[in-house]
Amino acid sequence: MSFGAADLLASLNSLPQPRAYLLAYSGGLDSQVLLHSLVQLRERGELCAPLRAIHINHGLAEQADAWAAHCRDSCAQWQVPFVSLDLGLQIEPGESLEAQAREARYAALAQQLQTGEMLLTAQHQDDQAETVLLQLLRGAGLHGLAAMPPLREWRGGWQARPLLEHTRKALAAYAADHGLQWMEDPSNADPRFDRNYLRQQVMPLLRARWPGMAKTLSRSSAHLANSADLLDAYLQADLSACSDHHCQLRVSSLLELAPVRRQALMRHWLKAQGAPMPDTRRLQEIDRGVLQAGEDANPQVCWAGLALRRYRDLLALGPENLPEPPGAQVIAWPD
Repeated sequence: MSFGAADLLASLNSLPQPRAYLLAYSGGLDSQVLLHSLVQLRERGELCAPLRAIHINHGLAEQADAWAAHCRDSCAQWQVPFVSLDLGLQIEPGESLEAQAREARYAALAQQLQTGEMLLTAQHQDDQAETVLLQLLRGAGLHGLAAMPPLREWRGGWQARPLLEHTRKALAAYAADHGLQWMEDPSNADPRFDRNYLRQQVMPLLRARWPGMAKTLSRSSAHLANSADLLDAYLQADLSACSDHHCQLRVSSLLELAPVRRQALMRHWLKAQGAPMPDTRRLQEIDRGVLQAGEDANPQVCWAGLALRRYRDLLALGPENLPEPPGAQVIAWPD
C-alpha cells in the first residue's frame, strides 16, 4: 500500500483536533517523510493546527551535531518553527542505552508539549511488528503485547502515531518520489541491539514465509489493545471498591478477590500511580509477603527506587528511602 499526504490527512482527521502539532523530528527517513507530508497539508490549507518541530540531540554519536544541522536546515527550507535540545546523556555502566535514551527523550518532549497540543511521532507498521515480537520475547502481558497505541492522552495533550498503518517500504517510496534527503543512524546497523538484530536477522526470514506479517502482527496488537482497554474498564470498578480517597488500597478488600484478579488489579493500580511495573517475581512477593502477612507486620517490597508498604489494612506506594524525621521541637501553644 502506498503512502501520500492524503493518507496522513485521513489519519489526522480521525484524531482529536489539537491547538498545535509538535513533531518529534530525528531527521531519519520516517520523520523526514512525516515532516514533508505535514508541510504539504499545511500548504494546501488542510492542516487544522500550527506545526512546529523539535529535535532531541542525545549527544551519544559523533554525527549528532550533523543530524541537528540537517533538521534545522530542513525546517528552515520548509518554514517550520524548530528547536533542538541537547541532552548530553551519560549512560551508567550496565544500564540499557536504549531505555535511558528513550526515557530522557520523552522527558524532554514532555517539557515542550503545551496543554492541548499533540505530539506526533513517526513509528510505522514495521516498527509496530518488531515491538510486538520484542514484547513477546520479553514475556510481556496483555498491555505489553498491545505495543504502541496510535493515540494516547499524554501530559495535558496527546501523543499520536499517524504512520502506524504504513510500511517502511511505502515511506521510502514517498521519499524517493519527492527527492527527500535524510540522515542514517549508524547504530541502526549494530546487531548488539535487540531491535536491530530482529530487524536484520529475523524479520526477513519471517517476511519471506509470511509476506504480510507486519500487517498481521499490527492487527493482532490492535485486537490486544482493545482487550486491554476492556480489562482496564473492569479493573477500574474493582479499584473504586478496594481503595480509599487517598488512592491507597485496602488489603482486606484485595484478599476477597481471586488471586488472578488481585494481581491484575495491582498492575492496574501501579500503572495509575505512574510506577514502573515490577516483574512477575516481585508481584508474587507482594501478594505473599505483603498482602498475606500477619496483621502486626509492616512489610514492604522495593523496586526501581520505589517501595510498596503496608500499614495495618492499607497499601501505600512511596520512595524506597524515606526522609529522616525532623528532630524534636518545642512549640509554645498559648491558651
